[in-house]
Amino acid sequence: MSKHIVVVGGGIGGLATAYNLRRLAKDMRITLISNRPYFGFTPAFPHLALGWRSFEDITVPLAPLLPKFGIEFINEAAESLDPEVCKVKLKSGKEISYDFLVIATGPKLVFGVKGQEILIIHSSSFRDVPSVRDVQRSVHLDR
Repeated sequence: MSKHIVVVGGGIGGLATAYNLRRLAKDMRITLISNRPYFGFTPAFPHLALGWRSFEDITVPLAPLLPKFGIEFINEAAESLDPEVCKVKLKSGKEISYDFLVIATGPKLVFGVKGQEILIIHSSSFRDVPSVRDVQRSVHLDR
C-alpha cells in the first residue's frame, strides 16, 4: 500500500507543496485539506478591494482542479492533530490518517504597532478574500 501525504492548507505554500510532491512522489497518495473551496491570489487582494479585479479573476476553485493532478481535496477545516497516531481530525469529527504531514496554513501576522489604530485600512485587512470584501464595504467600493 502506498504512503499517504496530507497537506493542511490551501494557500500558495500548500498548493506548491502538493503539486511538487505529486511530481516527485508519483506512487504516493496526496490529500490537501483546506477550509476554503478556492485558492486566492494574495498579491491581487488590493486590486480586488479597489474594484480593479473581480473575485473570479483572483481565485481558482480547488475541487475541480486538484483531482486532475492526482491530488485528493477535502474542503473542511482541520481542527486538531494527533501526531502520536498520525491523524488529522476535521471539524466534522472525521479523522484522516497520514504517513507524512505538511502544515502549510500560512503565517499568523502580529499587528499592534503603536499608532496603527488611527489607520482606517491596514494590511491585516487583506488576510483573505472575505476580509477584502469587508474593506470594500467599509470604503463603499463594493459593487
